Amino acid sequence: MFASESTSLEIYSSAEAMVNSYQQGIKVLTEAYDLMEKAEGLLARAVSFPKTVDSRHRSTIQKRDLSEVIKENHKGAWQRIIEKMQLRHLLSDKRFKEVQDQIEKGEIPELTVENIFGLVQDMTSNMGAFLQECIAETFEWLIPFRNSPFKTNKTFKVGPKVIKEFMVDSWGVNYHREQHLISLDNVFHLLDGKGPIKDTGSLVTTIKQTIRDKKTNECETPYFKARWFKRGTLHIWFKRADLLAELNRIGAGGKPHIGKEKT
Repeated sequence: MFASESTSLEIYSSAEAMVNSYQQGIKVLTEAYDLMEKAEGLLARAVSFPKTVDSRHRSTIQKRDLSEVIKENHKGAWQRIIEKMQLRHLLSDKRFKEVQDQIEKGEIPELTVENIFGLVQDMTSNMGAFLQECIAETFEWLIPFRNSPFKTNKTFKVGPKVIKEFMVDSWGVNYHREQHLISLDNVFHLLDGKGPIKDTGSLVTTIKQTIRDKKTNECETPYFKARWFKRGTLHIWFKRADLLAELNRIGAGGKPHIGKEKT
């Protein structure tokens, strides 16, 4: 994904511009708080209850709030970075949630060009492991549960069709289950040697657009055919038997029960 020298230079240039904007913004924000605090002090000599912001928000600016505001902007900047890097398309659902939790907890490094580029290099060097994780997680998500009401096949393999519940609603794809479809789509793209998926033409984007158009309850992409129903159930057919076989082979990971009849 980030192998070429020209791409690396582009990422470095983009990171440098982002870091510069962030640092300038924090500097101006700090100066603004200083000025508001100074204004508050001056107004206090003439007004019993000085106001430096609209009363609908707060009655005063407090300097101690600045550190919290900076923390929120720091987290927001790293969120923007992982969005631009399309990590949601590269990582398993579990690992992506771990990254999100780290950001939310503030367990993130300073925003520097070196730290951003270090993250890019880390992602590059671990792409093989991330793909294995995505395949394993997608495989486990797709195989029929023992107590599933949908008898789409009789083995622990992923068959030519799967049915998943609570996947769609009148607005589009269920946000809490969207990552599963993103991972599924990405796995098929990577197994086909096409590289990570793009939003345009992806399974999730196509389903969402079709639901918005309200003309039909089914759609197709190069790898999948999908049909959904009012209860939120999503039926997925796999159009590439060769890629499905590869998903089963890698996902099985030597487990002896794969391919045997369920009892």
